[in-house]
Amino acid sequence: MRTFSGGLRICSAVLPVLLWAGCDEATPPDMSGMDVPPAIDTPYQDPGRDLAPWDPGLTDPVGDAPGADGQDPDAPDSILPPDVLEGPGRIQASPESLDFGIVMAGGRIDRSIALVNIGETPVSITALTWEDGSDGDFRILPKPGFGPLDDPPTPAELAPGRSTTLILRYAPEESAGAGDVAATLRVATSSDDHPHALIPMTARRIARSGCTLSLQPNAFPMAFGDLPLGASRDMSLLVRNTGTLACQIDMLVLRKCDTSTQCRPEDGVSAAFAWITSPSLPFLIAPGEQVPLGVRYPAPGFTPEVGTRTPGFLGLLHRIEGYGLPEPILGHIPADCDPYGACPANVFARTVLPVLSITPASIDFGTVRAGCSSSVVPAAIDNLSGSNILLRSVRIDPTCASAGDIELGGAPAPDTTLEPGKALVLKLTWHPSSEGALACDLLVSTGDAAGLEYRVRLTGTAAPGGTITRQFQMPSRDVDVLFVVDGSGSMLDGLARLNSAIPAFLQATSDAGRDLQMGVIGVAGDESCADTGRLMGPVRLMTPATANRLEDAIAAVVASSCDTSLKEQGLQAARLALSSPRIDDIEVSCATGGTCPQPYQCVEGACGGVNRGLLRPGAGLDILFFSDEDDQSDATPQEYATFFQEVLGPARRPGVRVFAIAGPPPAGCEDAGEVAEAGHRYDWVASQVGGTLFPICVPSLDEALQTTARPPWKSPVVLPLGTLPQAGSVQVWRNDAQCADGFTVDLAAWTVTIPPEGACAPGPGDRYSVNFTTSCSL
Repeated sequence: MRTFSGGLRICSAVLPVLLWAGCDEATPPDMSGMDVPPAIDTPYQDPGRDLAPWDPGLTDPVGDAPGADGQDPDAPDSILPPDVLEGPGRIQASPESLDFGIVMAGGRIDRSIALVNIGETPVSITALTWEDGSDGDFRILPKPGFGPLDDPPTPAELAPGRSTTLILRYAPEESAGAGDVAATLRVATSSDDHPHALIPMTARRIARSGCTLSLQPNAFPMAFGDLPLGASRDMSLLVRNTGTLACQIDMLVLRKCDTSTQCRPEDGVSAAFAWITSPSLPFLIAPGEQVPLGVRYPAPGFTPEVGTRTPGFLGLLHRIEGYGLPEPILGHIPADCDPYGACPANVFARTVLPVLSITPASIDFGTVRAGCSSSVVPAAIDNLSGSNILLRSVRIDPTCASAGDIELGGAPAPDTTLEPGKALVLKLTWHPSSEGALACDLLVSTGDAAGLEYRVRLTGTAAPGGTITRQFQMPSRDVDVLFVVDGSGSMLDGLARLNSAIPAFLQATSDAGRDLQMGVIGVAGDESCADTGRLMGPVRLMTPATANRLEDAIAAVVASSCDTSLKEQGLQAARLALSSPRIDDIEVSCATGGTCPQPYQCVEGACGGVNRGLLRPGAGLDILFFSDEDDQSDATPQEYATFFQEVLGPARRPGVRVFAIAGPPPAGCEDAGEVAEAGHRYDWVASQVGGTLFPICVPSLDEALQTTARPPWKSPVVLPLGTLPQAGSVQVWRNDAQCADGFTVDLAAWTVTIPPEGACAPGPGDRYSVNFTTSCSL
């Protein structure tokens, strides 16, 4: 087995009949998020590994079988021979110099270099020595054919155009200080005209360091004080990097505490305190930079107990990595307690009797069309105390993006006094300007204490409104078919019948003029299993020319290590197969050994997920589930139906269909000893996504597969509008030409249906535009 620098592995195994088990493709270590210049973004190489499998070091310039070129598995691909060989044999280094970049004391970075004979006669490498003044932390990794530098190396003769690769390492001691370092390697040769080649090397060494972070102001203990019931307070702090290197924050901790002196990881996340201001994790803090964080008590949805002091634990975990470090340097705040252990509480709050009441406690405006107005919703503010309350401000939270869409009537002037037992009434109206969800707060700030606020959550849903255009496109003649097959023991006869029906399926697809590509996955939904949602078999993506390998793909599903004995999750498996990162193609070539960023790998010469290439541009997608048991995935059938409908994007929704061959509802089926329970969930999803369910308990599956091969433009096409149109306002264009008729509008279902015949009939690749007007009535 040979491992290339791009992460591609060529592997083989002794395979049982009809079974094929793939090998995981090697994946380079994750270098994302490191403060490392691209020039030193090199995978870490373990010095303790067994180097014995290396070839003696000679590279065949004409390219024999893979793995025979003697190249370091982690080194770049072989240096090609020069186009022109001139003069006597002589050694030239490629590259001619090495820059190891920034290396932290205690780290190590490896670089490879090729020594090429660019002359017309053979030449031997007779010695490798360091020039005087070279930094002692540069060294050559052992390789057969080159002994330790304090012994005469075994001569390596290079024929004209041949090359050998050296791996060099810079690894400063942990105690080393900062500075720029250099070394020069002398390569002595047997050439009289060119007796040696000099290879200069440089590196920038930095002193060993961790993150130097502090909280400003000194946050512990963080005391929220006494808050009246119904009020909340936000407290801010800054995380400042006073060091010289970027620090990565991996985790922000707000933990529940059983007591003020015992906050354990098993106590779980605090429901009383919440982070309200923080970047998405993980995030970097550059040297000299500071990042604001915010904490709120009580957290949204938490109802505190009056008179009870609530403790919590706040902490964060950080790291520094890269710079050649074999392991990240980890740290935490507070410095005296690792958040992975039991720590004393450092955040405190207490809720006392209410002094102000706002009713209702939350407001839902319901569903309102964009461009229209909600009903007016009143909200009363009552003074429950025996003293005057100063209302500093009553406003919509200005940080809310939709604040300008909410009309606040009856709001008092700033610094208004509300007397004991008195109340005032606000009138709120929502005027959504665009479709989407509303999530804002009404804020009532009082003069009782700094930062004290009362919050009323404002929610609603803005439906599409006004004049709307929906765009759709029929699939091309290309069709991608994903078979989701149950490989359990009870399915062996059924799988044989499925394989037997493939010729009829191929013929029907060909008769329809469609260009077929198909792949097979199992019904496992456990993401911890490597085969879950992964295209199986020796040929990931089969065409009619390779359809004979479908049997091998099915056998691979049967032999998979994924356990489906307790829970068969075909819908979840299909969603995972069609989701990032499995389906991604990042359009980065790795054909010549380039490294793919995690979580991607080199798949047939390009970086992406294990299912890269399954979804072709413009192609239709048919998903076919095959099982004698109903789906047991965790999400609802509606969630899966919505995902499949949108997997190609809203415009290409007419090109996605779901079929199932399973037990028909309501009772399943039994025939000739075969028993299948009713596939209620498969049946429901198929009915929502343009397909149907076929019974599995039949002698032949030819007719079912022939029906699935029928292209979508041979059946009525349903275009969803997403909202209720005004009667008579719907206009339809096909390929920029308006359809005077040839379609029907269903106001109750919010759809337009186009039959397969008529003036607006669909064809492969046809584009549809549907214009309509909404009203404020829902």
